[in-house]
Amino acid sequence: RYFDRYLGVGFGATPLKQPRFFSNSAGIEQRFTRELYLDVTSFYRLMDNLLVNDPDPTLRFASSGEGEAFGAELLLRYDPDSRYFGWISYGYTHARVKDRASGSLRRNDHDQTHSLSAVSGVKLTPQLSINTRWRYLSGAPYSILPPQSFDSDLGQSTFGFGPTPTDRPVNTLRYSSFHQLDLRIDYRWRFKEWSLLSYLQFNNVYGHRSSELPHPLEGLSSTAPATLQSWPFWMSVGLRAKF
Repeated sequence: RYFDRYLGVGFGATPLKQPRFFSNSAGIEQRFTRELYLDVTSFYRLMDNLLVNDPDPTLRFASSGEGEAFGAELLLRYDPDSRYFGWISYGYTHARVKDRASGSLRRNDHDQTHSLSAVSGVKLTPQLSINTRWRYLSGAPYSILPPQSFDSDLGQSTFGFGPTPTDRPVNTLRYSSFHQLDLRIDYRWRFKEWSLLSYLQFNNVYGHRSSELPHPLEGLSSTAPATLQSWPFWMSVGLRAKF
């Protein structure tokens, strides 16, 4: 019913096709010691018949979109022993899509080329432990808009002259890379029939501010746009009882 209502003959007269996806992956696993473990996986995905906007007003939609994504993931893990655990993972992704009736492949909205994570923890005593996590992600892609002016009487922005939406480059910019170090200290009190876990967590220890969104006034219309940034540092405290 949803398909008939929004994508049927009354809304878009072009016969639409079923999207098709072809996916495969290959990997290897290797355990070097009782605790040290390696996992490497590669993947490839091909897509076609994707639903896209068509500039022809009599069509509106067409099944001419296509895309591809490929990459690899690596995980090196040290399984927990009596005092220590840790792992490091890296992922590479190349994702492109063509979502116009005519045009070339562009960056997918969720294309983040590199991702790296490292986690480790150590028990100083049976009750006290320290855990750390560091993360890195390539900035997500986004697009610029044509010049705009703000009408204070109407309370709205008006776009100036520029390329039409179907000709405008898409996802040519990226936010700055995200990276963050977190530190957590746990202490557990053990009682006869229950235990109490307390923790103190420091987020973004070195205060890096990552880009999150374009600036609402000037962040979408410049080749060097301004962005809104995340909190530099914050801390949290918590308690958890287990019966």
